[in-house]
Amino acid sequence: MKSSLIISLLLATAAASFIWPASAQAAGNFQPVKIFAAAPGTNTLMAARDTVQAWRAAGHPDEPVSIKLQPGEYQLTEPLQLSAQDGNVTWETRNPEKTIISGGRHINNFSLDQAGLWHAKTDFRFEQLYVNGRRAIRARLPAEGFFNISSVKEEKLPGGKARITVSVPAAAIAALPADTAALQAVQILVFHKWDTSRFAVAAFDSAAGTITIEGESMKAWNPWNAQSRFILENSRLMLTQPGTWFLDGAGELSYLPRPGEQIGKTDFIAPVIEKFAELRGAANVHFQGLRFDFAGYQMPAEGCPPVQAAAKIGAAIEMDDARNVTFDECEIAHTGNYGIWFRQGCHDCRLDHCLLEDLGAGGLRIGEMAIRDEPSQQTDGIIADNNIIRGCGRVHPSAVGIWIGQSANNRITHNDISDTFYTGVSVGWTWGYGRSLATNNFIGYNRIHKIGQGVLSDMGGIYTLGVSPGSAEIGNVIFDVRAHDYGGWGIYPDEGSTGWSIESNLVWNCTCVTPRSGGAFHQHYGATNLLANNIFAFSSGPPMQATRVEDHLSFRLERNLIVSSNVVFFTGPWDKIQFESRSNCFVCVGAAGPLFPKGNLAAWQKTGHEAGSILTNLDFLGEWPDVTLPRRSPALAVGFESFDSKLAGVDGARSWENLAKENEASQKNGN
Repeated sequence: MKSSLIISLLLATAAASFIWPASAQAAGNFQPVKIFAAAPGTNTLMAARDTVQAWRAAGHPDEPVSIKLQPGEYQLTEPLQLSAQDGNVTWETRNPEKTIISGGRHINNFSLDQAGLWHAKTDFRFEQLYVNGRRAIRARLPAEGFFNISSVKEEKLPGGKARITVSVPAAAIAALPADTAALQAVQILVFHKWDTSRFAVAAFDSAAGTITIEGESMKAWNPWNAQSRFILENSRLMLTQPGTWFLDGAGELSYLPRPGEQIGKTDFIAPVIEKFAELRGAANVHFQGLRFDFAGYQMPAEGCPPVQAAAKIGAAIEMDDARNVTFDECEIAHTGNYGIWFRQGCHDCRLDHCLLEDLGAGGLRIGEMAIRDEPSQQTDGIIADNNIIRGCGRVHPSAVGIWIGQSANNRITHNDISDTFYTGVSVGWTWGYGRSLATNNFIGYNRIHKIGQGVLSDMGGIYTLGVSPGSAEIGNVIFDVRAHDYGGWGIYPDEGSTGWSIESNLVWNCTCVTPRSGGAFHQHYGATNLLANNIFAFSSGPPMQATRVEDHLSFRLERNLIVSSNVVFFTGPWDKIQFESRSNCFVCVGAAGPLFPKGNLAAWQKTGHEAGSILTNLDFLGEWPDVTLPRRSPALAVGFESFDSKLAGVDGARSWENLAKENEASQKNGN
């Protein structure tokens, strides 16, 4: 009895500093976890890291460690650096709601002027500002919408640079300051097809109605032109709308308050760093229940030239050579760049049940643009499951929700991706049929919506590039994709997309500001793709598009349900493209007409296409996009197999599912 009591007391004392994970016990490994506490403050996370390093150096190289963050604010003035010596550690908190890792600094001591503006003095530069946890709009013109460029002139300069002069409306000129220093603080953000370009304004000519910038030469494949639009940012003359702000060269912050906001009761945070953390060579590092908020972006002197998907923009958390690094139930929000990037040489890492929102660029990046020959330097085996990614492109509008570059064996599943100005998910980074590492990727059961929003063009809910054998898009629900000039597509196999199995996806309501454009599917060019058992429904233009004629089998189209709203089913040279199509169910809602490339279905079947396909009427049960077919639907007769679109998107607690549905509710309400 006495010995048992002593043992119990010893175990209780040890439990104050160590715990035994259930997994270790099940495996018969009773190695305890050493617990360290981190206290709120400035750069105290670095202090906690250094304490663990010292403990390990004292003879504990392999023991698992838990660093527990106490409730409070952990302010960073530089990124948290973790390397190989910082592995086998879990960073966690028991109170996620009241524990925040912040890359920002609070700004106080505002005063009120006679015009109703608030002013505060600062001693650092920033280009984003968060007011009461909400991204405030930097003073801009026009306050909503865009200006149009009427003409463009480019003068080549040495070193790949150029002087670009654009003709603009008089209202844009009127908001530019005459002072040279103030003028060069003004930025122009140009929207051209699928890209954006951001530069400082170098000069303007009121008489000629022109603005001039100096920067990288325009790309021949996507130059600015008379269809391009732009906005101007960061002039005191633009500070006209409640909730907007301006920072002058002397460090004075001016803010025009929203109704109801009061000095002393309004919280201002400006970012002082762009990255929360950098991991280099770290293994077995786990982040559990942590909030990373308020990181920034500052445009470099040379500007921010266009790159598709904002692929040269970094992330608030970046990793190289990481092994088994996981983020579980974390939040990454209010950033100037992408949220998180598993960059070079990362393997077997996970992003689970995380909220990524209000992002300067996109949510998640996997891999690189470059092809690495050494397998250890290639990122692969990344899993992103059950995450909410929304509010992308707030600084870099051409960013995407999830980007996979030259990377294989990744699984993107059960995510809710919404509120982007460009593509939802982008996979691959090889244009054409050359070497690509983007193989065996699985994009499944994601809910992808509110994509594009009429801002950019040439986009997809899911967009792919290059040869990708073993890759699949299955069970995704894609809806409310809207482009500006052209190309609001749901599923978009672009240049060289090859080897994809595209099955049992539902694509609905893909539109474009330009009438009769936008569609459920578009293959620019590629080979041997399979499109089977999908629902492609109700686009503003023809639901099915193919573009390039090639001397090989481009794709197979079978057992799909293709629904048109008073437009033809196909656009492009379908009578010349090599493809196989059979057993599809076509439905046209509206006036009858020549719906197929050769007129009616019978004429099209005589050319060797659509054997066993039907043109019919049918009903759907439920509300789009969560629809099902009646038990005796005609679509089932051609071999179409009904699937449950509600399986796409996040799962788990009802509160988590409801959080994902917030954006859908705002869409239905017209917000």
